Amino acid sequence: MAVIITILSITAGLLTVVAAAEATCYTPRERNGQCRRDPYRLPSTLFGTKTTYRHATGLHTKWANRARVPGCKPLLLMIFMRHTTRFPGKKDLEKFAVRLPELQSMILNASRAGSEDVRLMAKICAFEVAVRGWSPFCYLFDKADLDLLEYAKDLDDYEEDAYGNQRSVALGCLLVEEMVDKIREKLRTSLTGGASFHTHLRAALYFTHAAVMKSLVAKLGLGRAAPPLSASNYCRYRHHRPWRSSHLVPFTANFALVLFQCGNSLLNVLPILNEKVVWLPGCRREFCPLEDFLRSSVVHSSRNCDPEKICSKSWNGSGRAE
Repeated sequence: MAVIITILSITAGLLTVVAAAEATCYTPRERNGQCRRDPYRLPSTLFGTKTTYRHATGLHTKWANRARVPGCKPLLLMIFMRHTTRFPGKKDLEKFAVRLPELQSMILNASRAGSEDVRLMAKICAFEVAVRGWSPFCYLFDKADLDLLEYAKDLDDYEEDAYGNQRSVALGCLLVEEMVDKIREKLRTSLTGGASFHTHLRAALYFTHAAVMKSLVAKLGLGRAAPPLSASNYCRYRHHRPWRSSHLVPFTANFALVLFQCGNSLLNVLPILNEKVVWLPGCRREFCPLEDFLRSSVVHSSRNCDPEKICSKSWNGSGRAE
């Protein structure tokens, strides 16, 4: 557990995490370290927003959640998708080029490694696993180390781009409003018989980045933790937590909303996050009646969406642009 000690200064809040984890979360065997049964098996494959889609969803070992909706036909498919696995960005590559040679000479003397070095090695581990399937840097950590680093990143995501930042949550109104507009656009043309280009609208596809996906997930009320994630409750959320970026916003994260017509007139929407059906707040069931969705707090709070007001200093923080 030598690496875990160097993580102490990642954030001031994580001092409490490490102290609590060492005292109550880990068994004596975990605290003292142990040899892996399979030295070639990665200690972890979950790296927050840098997690590969197949590791986040498990779809490399099982089928996606197949939703069966007999007697219904799909009218419209809307998907918001994060970009797929990518190489490190320019800033990371420049940092790698400078620090990697230094780290090579430092590895034999671990006491010289600081918290930034630890985070850099963990980031290289995550990117190489995403691109190549494995990384020698991963073997510098054990599972407890990577679990702690993952939780630290979840704290950042939760506080900066999700429920800890009401501006970020409120800005999700742009995407919700877009979904509602597309549904109404489709229904005006397909159910009223009006001749229009939009009669042929079958799908609306949007591609974006991790921060926008986190904002959307939070706006939809998914992944909310009670009590909220904090530095002091790592033990509570160590193994299971509502907000886990590795599962919610990995590479290729996607949210789909499918509009169905059942029978002659009944309309429903099916929300799907990373190919798994989810239950939205305000809906009577997963296969949500359209009227429930349109009357939900998610849609109600997204009306009159004004990003300029939300981003202004005078915004009241209520989650709605007044």
